[in-house]
This record gives sequence, C-alpha cells and structure tokens, in this order.
Amino acid sequence: MILEITFVLIMALSVFYIGYFLLVWVRLRKWKAASQILGERVDPLVSIVVPAFNEEKMIIHKLENLSEQLYPNLEVIVVNDGSTDNTESVVQRFITETSTSFRLRLISFGERQGKSSAINAAWKECRGDVMVISDADTLLEKNAIQKIVQNFRDPQVGGVTGKLSMINYDETSSTNLEKSYRNIFDMLRLGESCIDSTPVFNGPLIAIRRELFEPLKSNTLADDTEIALRIRERGYRAIFDPVAEVYAFTPRSFRFRMKQKIRRAQGIIQALIRHRELLFNKAYGKYGLVVVPCEFFMHVISPMLVLLSVALIVFCLILYSVPLLPILILMGLATVILGLAPVITKFLSKGQSRVNPLRFLATFMEHELFLGIGLFSLILKRNDAKWEKIDD
Repeated sequence: MILEITFVLIMALSVFYIGYFLLVWVRLRKWKAASQILGERVDPLVSIVVPAFNEEKMIIHKLENLSEQLYPNLEVIVVNDGSTDNTESVVQRFITETSTSFRLRLISFGERQGKSSAINAAWKECRGDVMVISDADTLLEKNAIQKIVQNFRDPQVGGVTGKLSMINYDETSSTNLEKSYRNIFDMLRLGESCIDSTPVFNGPLIAIRRELFEPLKSNTLADDTEIALRIRERGYRAIFDPVAEVYAFTPRSFRFRMKQKIRRAQGIIQALIRHRELLFNKAYGKYGLVVVPCEFFMHVISPMLVLLSVALIVFCLILYSVPLLPILILMGLATVILGLAPVITKFLSKGQSRVNPLRFLATFMEHELFLGIGLFSLILKRNDAKWEKIDD
C-alpha cells in the first residue's frame, strides 16, 4: 500500500511539472522584445537604487558600471545600510572625485535596518518616473537600463525584472547546477510573462513605475517577489525581460549556495502566503487561476510531497523489506517522466541548448530540498530580514 501511495505521489508530481512546462513553452514561443512590438522609444528619468551592506570592495565597480550605462537620463541613490567596513567613505570619495553624467546621492543608516528599509528610504528620495533596484554586488550589461525601461511603453506594464546570469557557471559542480537552475528559472519566468505576469522577480535588477511602489514591511525576506505580487494586485503586469541582463557570482561551494537558496526560498514562500488571496481569484484572470496556484504548488506543496515520497521509499526499504527492484523501477520511471519536462521544452533564443534530463532531476531535487528546509525554517520563525553578505 505504501509503495502504491508513493507511486501515485511521484506520478502526480511528474504530470504536474510536465503539464506546466508545456504550458509555458507554448506561450513563450510568441514572445518578442519590447523594442520589436512597441512604438517610439522613451527615456523617462530613471532612479537607480543601490542598497549596500559591507560592499567596500565591490561598490566602486558598481558605480563605474552605472557610469557606463548608455541610458541618458539617470540618477543614482546608494543606501549604506549600517555597514561596518568602508563602504560609506568609498562612495563619498567617488562622489567627490569622479565626474558622472548622473546625479549621485548617498543615504547612510547609523545601524543596520535591512534591505527593505533601505529601499523604502531611497524611494522617498527618488525623482524618476521609473525606479530601478539593483544589488551592489552585481553588474549591469551596458544596455540593460535602456532595454528594461522600454517595456514601460506598454501602459499595462507596471514592473519588469531582468535576466540574471552568473559569471562563474562552470567553476564547480555547485555553480554548474546553478546554470541548470537558471535555464529552468528563465523559461518559467518568460512563459508566465506571456501568459499574464510572473510572481517571481530577480532581485539584482527590478524596474517599477515609481507611483506603484508601496513601502515594504521591515520583515520582508524577498523584496523582489513581494514587489512583483503587489504590482499585479494593483492591476498592472509584472514581467520578465530576458534581453536586459545583470551579472553576478554564484557561491562556489554547496554550503554557501545552500545558505543563499534557503533564504531565497523563505522569502518567496513568505510572499506567496502573504498574497494568498490571489489564489484561484477570477478577478486576475489566468494569473489568479493558473500562474499563482502553480507557483504556490511548486514552492509550498511540492517540496512536502517530494520529501514525503523520499521518506516513504526509505520506510519501505528499511521496515518492510521491500525488494530493491520495485523501488529502482519506480525511481527510474519517475526519472524518465520528470526528465521529459525539460526535453519537451526549449527556449526561443537560437543556440540555447536543452537541459540535460539527469542534471534537471538533480537540480529539481536540490531545489525541493532547499524549499523544504526554507518552509520549515519559516514556520519555526528561524529567519532574519537583514540580508547577509556571502563571501565565497
């Protein structure tokens, strides 16, 4: 009986993921860049917000990177969130000694308050029609702001996130798994944007109509997902633009990657639970009836079912002395079916390789583990809204 229950759970998970992957694949085939479908280019004033905590080694590169942006109408606000290193003095020196085409301002907190508080403080000082949030330890492609802003020529678009690419994908086995994860992540975000909107944004590059921003709660763990959900609640679309790129480093070791991913999982789960009124809400069309329920399932329900399935298999092997062959057949069948998801889907981009089924499965299981730990940590209230810098 337990073996049959396990089989049903695994098959149900497999069917769900294949179905959702097929859906987003069908929709993303119709995607075109904003510059291809919208009218005349617009260049509104853009306020770039850069929250920073102990970024003395990276902040100068970030400011130089922003100086190289080809977008003509910028202002930059750096928020020093109670750094204990020389972040503040480095920014002050840059303001004094460097000539830039944009206005650069610095806000400093006497003590650490967290990223959400930093964003709230900067928003009050923004003058631009569009507010862009970008992490201090990431670098933007030179046309990133220009590309992401053009999406606002569509009056229905309230927020946009860019594509996050890791500079060190091929460095270790851990970073290689991140590459697999990012391929899957981007496909889902683009497909959901073509359906209606995506509820999950990339924190290193977010653009939002300034008038739509509402101050974040101080205990918000994932400001990006929180912002995406709020935008759609206001009646605007929240979309992913894969041609607006931002670059970062992913942790080399599994230990630090796990720490980062668990915190990320906590934040997304927290945001989805906070906005659970969107679930199966007809007022939001396909977003409320399809996208949010599927994302809620993937982030909250699926990890529990996967962990339960693994526990049942171990239970059968140890306590019931079930022969190993049926277990191997069951796991092999699940691998084949679940592995079909990335095989039957592909990206619009020419030359984009399909995801290896076995690597996809490894990525999936790792992600489910992180989500499961994140969920239980959130339930036990073992989380901190103040982000932690990972030096790996």
